[in-house]
Amino acid sequence: MMWLRSLFSSPCRGGCGCRILGQSVGEQGEISLPAPTVAFYDAEHDADNFEGDFWSDVQGMWYRQHDNRCIGEICKNYLIWHVHWRLEDDLTTLQSVASDIIMFTYKGNQVIGRIYRDAQTSIYWDDGDVWLRK
Repeated sequence: MMWLRSLFSSPCRGGCGCRILGQSVGEQGEISLPAPTVAFYDAEHDADNFEGDFWSDVQGMWYRQHDNRCIGEICKNYLIWHVHWRLEDDLTTLQSVASDIIMFTYKGNQVIGRIYRDAQTSIYWDDGDVWLRK
């Protein structure tokens, strides 16, 4: 660990006239690097931003994996069902349960899904259905 500490506190002594972090080297060829910045987990800040971050990750058009049929569009915390489903209510309120869990109620039944934020965002629902965002 000593070598790491010296890496951040040692001045540049190369005399090459290089620039480090936008500062020019002085007459003696010395410049001190600033101490590294360490970010800590801020539970209060993360809790405040959870809802916004959660919903921004799931916005867009969703399709069933097995037949590529359009489910609809998630806009804010609502699912707008595609017209071909011919539902009485074409708007369903979605709820975020955890950072990767989403839920809605359909005809009195709760449907719960787990969000996977891979190369293509997907939701695996507890009824076996899989949706892909495209």
